[in-house]
Amino acid sequence: MSEVDGNPGTAGEQHPPSDAGTALSVAATLDEGYSKVEGGGGLHVHLKTVKGGDATNFPQESHTVRLHYVARFKDGTVFDSSRDRDQPITFKLGTGQAIPGLELGVMAMSRGQIAEIVVPPEAGYGATGYLPIIPPNAVLVYEVELISFATFSGEGKANPSS
Repeated sequence: MSEVDGNPGTAGEQHPPSDAGTALSVAATLDEGYSKVEGGGGLHVHLKTVKGGDATNFPQESHTVRLHYVARFKDGTVFDSSRDRDQPITFKLGTGQAIPGLELGVMAMSRGQIAEIVVPPEAGYGATGYLPIIPPNAVLVYEVELISFATFSGEGKANPSS
């Protein structure tokens, strides 16, 4: 995840595809209640709602989102958390400020929703990882709360979703 907080990002990084077995191992570890969210280029994530949102307002590419997240590895180990810092993050969708899988999952959420997003390696940090924090071919699990989002006018003024 990237932001001005110095955490790993994806801008300009190449993410080579992982082997076909990875997708099967991700699917085999998911509990019931997950839905597959598909994006361009064959990327996908699995999303499970923890708490419903307003089911009306959904962010789109170029919207600036504000959210809380807890990022874990598949084994449950937390590697990053905006909640631990008690400060939500803000980033613009579609600009590479976050990994593709996180952006894809967030765009499937409505304002106020809390969801678990399972990101396979090809939608995350790929076969190279982001060492020393993220190992190669890591499946990442994000719990995300979509607090708000906004578009910005040409004058830099926010047009909030609320």
